Amino acid sequence: MGQQFKKITNVISSHPNRAVIYSEDGEAYCVKMKRKFDEAMDGNRAVTPMDEPEVPNRNPTNEHNSQRDQLIQFVDGFKTASNGRRMNWHDCWMDGRRRPWYHYALHQP
Repeated sequence: MGQQFKKITNVISSHPNRAVIYSEDGEAYCVKMKRKFDEAMDGNRAVTPMDEPEVPNRNPTNEHNSQRDQLIQFVDGFKTASNGRRMNWHDCWMDGRRRPWYHYALHQP
């Protein structure tokens, strides 16, 4: 293959058309060799099927249920504490953020 590149270098200035032909021949040779080696590698390679991933369990766990229940109780308590006034969701959220369980409960599936 190195000789092909030397041919191109030697004739490119005097015979540009011939240089193009040499480069096309070199490209064809590289494609042929790639195909040859790819076929040889495919013959040596044993194909094994990929393992399928496990299907996630979409049923909520008891722990998640208790955290959700804790959030609901917190919101219900906040509503009750408002003494019939209109619910202020921003204040509820800000008060909840100060609770240690609040962030963890929000990020559960």
